[in-house]
Amino acid sequence: MVDSSKIAAIIVQHLMEINEGYCSITLEMISAEKDENFKHILIGLLYVHQDNVLMKEELVEKDKARKEHEQRLLEQREQLFTKSINLEESRNKLEALNEELQQFVYIASHDLKTPLLGIHTLASFIEADLKEENYKRIKEHINALKNRAARMHNLLNGILEYSKIGIDSLVIEEIDLNKTLQELIDLSDRPKNFIVTVKTKLPTIQGVRIHMEQLFGNLISNAIKFNNKQNGTIEIDYCTDAEGHLFSFRDNGVGIEKKYFEKIFIAFQALNVEEDFESTGIGLAIVKKIIDQLKGSIEVSSVVNKGTQFLVRMPL
Repeated sequence: MVDSSKIAAIIVQHLMEINEGYCSITLEMISAEKDENFKHILIGLLYVHQDNVLMKEELVEKDKARKEHEQRLLEQREQLFTKSINLEESRNKLEALNEELQQFVYIASHDLKTPLLGIHTLASFIEADLKEENYKRIKEHINALKNRAARMHNLLNGILEYSKIGIDSLVIEEIDLNKTLQELIDLSDRPKNFIVTVKTKLPTIQGVRIHMEQLFGNLISNAIKFNNKQNGTIEIDYCTDAEGHLFSFRDNGVGIEKKYFEKIFIAFQALNVEEDFESTGIGLAIVKKIIDQLKGSIEVSSVVNKGTQFLVRMPL
């Protein structure tokens, strides 16, 4: 007779083992068992175990597939979020460029028309002078015509330089700003009595060389151009603070009225074109555009007839 307590113990033991994912029952044990009833019980337990193993394997595979699917969805969501951000940045950049282009085209076309109209008018004057054989006035008009042509040439060069800023393919390299600044000072078209002083040693930075040359070169040439003193000066200073590099350019020139502090950084917005100082109004616009690209800032302070100071900040 089958021992029911023995059977119960065996069933409990092996059910526990099955739940843990393994089984101690073997085919050899079943074959060796003489009690047919008990043998059927062992076979049943073995089948339960095998079914349980298959079920667990299936559940594991399904869980693995679910996790992989969730991971793919998460990655796709992150990619879509990144693309959305990039798209928004591109859209904002495009809108800014479009606005800048519209302003640029309008102002450039207006400023390029001015010397052209002047050339046309002077040509008419020369034509009239030739009929009257007034050669003295012809010479004066020819000189004025040359000045108009030179202004147009400078405007076109300024447009070219302004349009180059922002080209991604420009090379980033190590730049010794002391050497760069000295070269710019040596090449500057300044009077003999105009003194440029560099008060502090400048850093060596990583950047685009042509941009640094344009930035410093235009600030220096601007200080030289707009100076009505017998002994013109510009002092260049440098320090660092929590926000990064800080460069100072201080001159003793004609100065700028406060109401023009923003206008001077707009392309072609020269303040004294028809007065004593010939300017295309592009130099400081180039400076501002380069600083914006570097995610820096520029501030101006000035007293009319005493001088101007530009503070240029650039990240470290």
